[in-house]
Amino acid sequence: PPSAAAPQNAPVAEVLGRTFPHVSEDATVREAARAMASVKSAAVVVLAADGSMALRGILSATDVARGILADGRDADKVKASSLMTLDPDVVSRNSSILKA
Repeated sequence: PPSAAAPQNAPVAEVLGRTFPHVSEDATVREAARAMASVKSAAVVVLAADGSMALRGILSATDVARGILADGRDADKVKASSLMTLDPDVVSRNSSILKA
């Protein structure tokens, strides 16, 4: 079994153990929801549409519920970028859990 001190010094990537699904900022909310569902994730990373892979925001299942279901909007017409949280705080995959 790992020691109690090991997780604090472990890199985020080791503890997280996976990457998050991503979509372009031009993707519809339905496309984003499908990306989340495909890997059983509660959020999707939204990247720049220009192909630069620049982080634009994050869209959560809660964002979808509030912005689509509660408001009765069409998930095929609403862009993920209109509901996402802009410029979320991020840490490097190599940062320690303690620093994260």
